[in-house]
Amino acid sequence: MFGRAIYYTVLIIAAGAFLVIFGPVIMLSIGIGGRSDMEDATPLNNDDPIAEEVSIATPVWALRPSCEINSRPPNARIHAVTLYKGGIETPAQAFGTPARQVNVIVTDKSGPVFLLLSARNAVIWNIRMAPKVVLGGIVTTGFDRQTVVTRGARVPMLAAAVADKQCSNVFRRGMNMGMLDAVSADEIAQMSTQAFGRVPDNLVDKHSLESIVLGPEEDAAQLPAEAEPFVVPDFLVDQHRPILFGRPALARLVSEGILAQATEADLASWRAAGPLSPNLPSYIVNLDLARTYVIKRPFRLPLGLVGEASAAFIQPAGMKQPDGWVGENAFLKYSPFGCAAARIWNGNCDKKDFGDFESVGTTFKSQ
Repeated sequence: MFGRAIYYTVLIIAAGAFLVIFGPVIMLSIGIGGRSDMEDATPLNNDDPIAEEVSIATPVWALRPSCEINSRPPNARIHAVTLYKGGIETPAQAFGTPARQVNVIVTDKSGPVFLLLSARNAVIWNIRMAPKVVLGGIVTTGFDRQTVVTRGARVPMLAAAVADKQCSNVFRRGMNMGMLDAVSADEIAQMSTQAFGRVPDNLVDKHSLESIVLGPEEDAAQLPAEAEPFVVPDFLVDQHRPILFGRPALARLVSEGILAQATEADLASWRAAGPLSPNLPSYIVNLDLARTYVIKRPFRLPLGLVGEASAAFIQPAGMKQPDGWVGENAFLKYSPFGCAAARIWNGNCDKKDFGDFESVGTTFKSQ
């Protein structure tokens, strides 16, 4: 009996240690939780919110992943890219780690081309193809989600990053501490051999980059120059109107009657509805009402609500929480405990989850 008690005690301690070490990572990988970047826990951009002066009219179609790629011709060319993070700053921060964009220009016409794209952080892979390039399939792997945009080209894509949980295959990394690193060149070679029977014909192994040409450099000149500073995947935004980011997007939602600027009376009403809430944290006591809104109708959270562009939303009883990434924003619910649990481990009622949230509201950059 005594031995059994010791056994169960050790088992409980081991389980607790596992949750402490791997819990946040597991929650991120299965799609629960907000920003959980182990590289940099500070807000993405405190002083200069990204792209508030930019309006992009058309979202770019992103590939929808599948769990297999059937066609693997023997004359196929295999190009592999592995990074820690991308290089082009973007406000599309609807991921666990800070997303950055990489432009991938494919000019290899020597046979059907297969791409093996990997990164530790979230990357938006912007694929552009020279005329007569045949792209047979794309495999994405690594830690956080990898999004591929192709401007309408329908290419089979196998999503096998840790955070893309729908498929189990040789490209998906095991859930251990090693998954927090970038995929090494040796891992890429092993994955390629398991899947295609040989190592990649070309391997690019970098910490970060903005653009890469896969094939003859001179053929890249056939492609028109990019008209926009970055791409926005279609599934991250409302598609029926031009895209705005950060505070200008919130101002538009107010003008449309979807949000209303919060008042002291709104805040008092929320406080009265949460009699079981703990002591109010400092950011609620000194809440900047210029950055606080009452939700009037369901909506999708705009991109770019990070750092000084983050906001608080009072969510009336029965109102649906907005779609989209919670990130550094607060949701003040009409519930006994008052606060929304944006992050499964820390909650989002802690001051540290916000970028300078008590600061005085500043003028929109776009004005």
